[in-house]
Amino acid sequence: MARNTKWAIIKAYIDLIKTKNIDKVTVKDVVEVCGITRQTFYYHFQDLQDVLEWGLRMTSDTAVQRGAEAGSVEAALHLFLDAADRNRQVARKIFTSQKKPQLCDMIFHMIESLLFAIFKEKNADASIPVDELDFAVHFYAHAVTGILYDVIMNEDIDLDSTVQQISVLMSPLTSRLNMDA
Repeated sequence: MARNTKWAIIKAYIDLIKTKNIDKVTVKDVVEVCGITRQTFYYHFQDLQDVLEWGLRMTSDTAVQRGAEAGSVEAALHLFLDAADRNRQVARKIFTSQKKPQLCDMIFHMIESLLFAIFKEKNADASIPVDELDFAVHFYAHAVTGILYDVIMNEDIDLDSTVQQISVLMSPLTSRLNMDA
């Protein structure tokens, strides 16, 4: 039941963000939409930032798992950017709110985890030194975070072309790991 309640809270929060300025959404609004008490809300979350972080963490875990199973960096990136594109309305509101710094940090770490999961598995033979791989993953995570922001804020971006361009830029690393970019 607790997990279902948590999902109900995040869904209510997202629904409210769609219709209201995110900085104006209150715990009172969320509990009213959910039909729960404030005590129940605070049993599961510390505050609305905690709700946002938990929802992003759950999304991140799913994205990392699906990305790692995608078979290629290009497929993983496409899944990730497509999800951002589908959730553009909510993401735009978050990116234009006071929560942008925290969101950008969470997204960066989500992308970094995704890339690290993919590249670490392919580097099992340690063909690339760990510190070099860590730096490359960190570098590409920053780049993809910036591209993700562009995808969310600009509806005219062609996802297929964008993913292809990122894959080409990652090809020196993926070729060293004997991966299909």
